[in-house]
Amino acid sequence: TNAEFPPFEYIEGNEFKGLDMDIARIIAAELGVPIDIQHMAFDAVIGSVTSNRADIAIAGLTISEERLANVDFSKPYFNASQVVLIKTDNQSISQSDLDSLLTSLQGKKIGFQKGTVGQFYVEGSSSWEFDGITGAVATQYNSGALAVNDLLSGRIDAVVIDEMPAR
Repeated sequence: TNAEFPPFEYIEGNEFKGLDMDIARIIAAELGVPIDIQHMAFDAVIGSVTSNRADIAIAGLTISEERLANVDFSKPYFNASQVVLIKTDNQSISQSDLDSLLTSLQGKKIGFQKGTVGQFYVEGSSSWEFDGITGAVATQYNSGALAVNDLLSGRIDAVVIDEMPAR
């Protein structure tokens, strides 16, 4: 997992917590096998399964055709959506409707967690059928929290991230 995606997976003290971690523990108990949760970079999670370094990946993964070519997925148990975070005093980014938002993001510094749907929205991805945000200065981070920190510090203009961790 990538334990930087609360409320789904996160580390509290020395313990892995969150909905996905509870599900992983239930699966292990049902199978009667011990569980060994490993924290890694998000973009390494699926690769850990394909290289047999892990038996399962559970990290708020969105199903895509590209990912399905490498791993099988369970039935979906949560429908996620992406949001754009901006500072409340930012008047240069319109929030009136989606088209205005996307237009006002052109040329802005936009952060996202590396390997996530947020990256594909910002940079564009033919396999995800996203055109990307024209002229955006795409800035990748190892976690959504690091992107939000840079937003709050004024180093970037916006963050594209899943709604639940954003909350």
